Amino acid sequence: MRKILKESLFDEMFKHRKDCPSQGFYSYDAFINAAESFPFFGNTGDLATPTTTMGVLHGEVLGLKLINNPDLVVTDPIVSFKITIWFWMTGRGNKMLILNLVKS
Repeated sequence: MRKILKESLFDEMFKHRKDCPSQGFYSYDAFINAAESFPFFGNTGDLATPTTTMGVLHGEVLGLKLINNPDLVVTDPIVSFKITIWFWMTGRGNKMLILNLVKS
């Protein structure tokens, strides 16, 4: 993922993340750490491919005990990114996988 999304680009994409109440909660390192939990996220295709694979959540999916501590989603930046990536990478019912929708 670091090859595809450089920290400088992440900073540009989220340039106001330090100006809001989150005060840097969403860091580049937290995103990279969370992305590494999903081996196919950002690792399919090649660097020239423009479509590189770039609430309530079942805690078992991510190996988290969110049922006992749902606030972890808003207090741990790595967990927050993991859930975001899971959302993009997981189909639900008869709805198209968001990633495939973006790619098409």
